[in-house]
Amino acid sequence: MIESRRLILRQIQDIEYSDILNIYSQSNNMKFILTGKFRWTLQEVKDKWNKIKFNPQTGIGFMVVVCKQTDKIIGECGFLKSSKSENHIEIAYLIDEKFWNLGYGKEVCAKLLEYGFNTLKANEIHAGMYKDNFRSSNLVQKFGFKIISQGQTKTGIKFVDYMISKDDYQKSNLS
Repeated sequence: MIESRRLILRQIQDIEYSDILNIYSQSNNMKFILTGKFRWTLQEVKDKWNKIKFNPQTGIGFMVVVCKQTDKIIGECGFLKSSKSENHIEIAYLIDEKFWNLGYGKEVCAKLLEYGFNTLKANEIHAGMYKDNFRSSNLVQKFGFKIISQGQTKTGIKFVDYMISKDDYQKSNLS
């Protein structure tokens, strides 16, 4: 479990898959997610989460984002292991659109960076996203991420890969 001032990032509980289903069912929430799918069944959500849920031994996987004030799930976040190098991880996060522009994404990102560098001992952290995902692009740039590559998928979607090194993170006033 990871805590910030207003949020708790923790493992999902079996009774909470319907909360994730509600978030996944909103097209605005899913428009910058790789598949873009927003018509999910409860079983599909369970199956997906059984593959991606947080593993406390490795620190890799996804957690739910819970608002402390309401005790409600408002999103998901976590770490993806990359095949690029041993100490390379990628952060990912999704906040329900009902909670956009309230600083929750910034809070999640800060805690993921702190955990990734200090607990997981990553040398660098990446964040990949669609090029037109301006909110997330602006957010990671505020944390000091730099563009390291850009490209286009086979289906024509433009993407950007950002990265911040441990050294740059430690030099920033955000660590």
